Amino acid sequence: MKTDRVYTRINIEDKEKLMRAAHISGLTINQFLVQSGLEKAEKLIAQELVVLLSNEERKSFFNLLENPPPPSDYLKQATMEFKNSELGQKDPGKTAAC
Repeated sequence: MKTDRVYTRINIEDKEKLMRAAHISGLTINQFLVQSGLEKAEKLIAQELVVLLSNEERKSFFNLLENPPPPSDYLKQATMEFKNSELGQKDPGKTAAC
């Protein structure tokens, strides 16, 4: 496993606080910083994946799924342009390149 370094500057009081927390956790300051940073990163990434809706927003969302509005003129035009484009042409003998 490759490793890399991360450098930062902090004030003395913050460093002492981090050192104390690391000591309480039985970790070195580096281990504590990495562990704490990764826990925070995982929490933020998980929050990014979850959308919380109020009851009113939830009802509106599901109502739109069940009863979508009619397509706009812009959407109809875009659909026609796509169907007439190379990507919109269906050729079962070919697969799209990704």
